Amino acid sequence: MHTLALKPQSFSIRPVLAWFGTVFAVIDAAIAVSAAAESHRKPKERDLRTLGINPAQYPTF
Repeated sequence: MHTLALKPQSFSIRPVLAWFGTVFAVIDAAIAVSAAAESHRKPKERDLRTLGINPAQYPTF
């Protein structure tokens, strides 16, 4: 009788942690930009760039 030998699958947690880090960075930036917009302040360039917004074009929105 022939049996299949299962190879142990290697799983790295780093990509998962990196993904969660990116998700939290985007959420944090969205909250910061939203709070700045509500209080009529210009958001930080870093937060705008995290959201894919060109800081030079932000006032035109």
